[in-house]
Amino acid sequence: MKKIMMTLAAVAVAATMNAQMYIGGTFNLGFENKLTDVDGNEATGMAFQIKPEIGFGLDEKSSVGFVIGFGMTNNTNEMLGGAAALFGNGVKTDKSAIQFEIAPYYRYKFLQFDKIDIFVDAQVGFIYTKLDEWNNTTFNIGVRPGVAYNANDKFSFVAKFGQGLFFQSSKDKDSDAKSKFGLNANTLAPLEIGMYYNF
Repeated sequence: MKKIMMTLAAVAVAATMNAQMYIGGTFNLGFENKLTDVDGNEATGMAFQIKPEIGFGLDEKSSVGFVIGFGMTNNTNEMLGGAAALFGNGVKTDKSAIQFEIAPYYRYKFLQFDKIDIFVDAQVGFIYTKLDEWNNTTFNIGVRPGVAYNANDKFSFVAKFGQGLFFQSSKDKDSDAKSKFGLNANTLAPLEIGMYYNF
């Protein structure tokens, strides 16, 4: 058994060494103006997230990668893809929640036109959100679309759209887990844009 594991590890290392590596990441920034503050006045909430990323091209059409995300939000929407209402029923507060995400993925480029690649990511995500004593843990799995523009051999610009087809299970600190399954075809919720450097 030990020899088998060592052989598999050696094959994985060799495949990684022969693969094209890329580093970079994406970010999203969103605003919500259908909120009220704690005094009942109209307010605007904000959500921000940055996602450093590293990946390895396995061949011309497929690659594997790993995302580590960090975000902050001060409203109740789900722009960051994690827990449901963070601050009650549409009320903006002076406090901000922080969020961490780990998400490995497999990418397949199903259409390629000159410098344009259209792809889908099959991704598994683990998200932790915290606000003071409250916290939430979310697990999601899904397939989402994206597009990349390969400016040259070294630099690529990428955009990832919506949540795609997904399953999500979310659990608050003091409540039972809640699950949902669906298709989010809204390409602007959320829209992530970024850049890769190809080695």
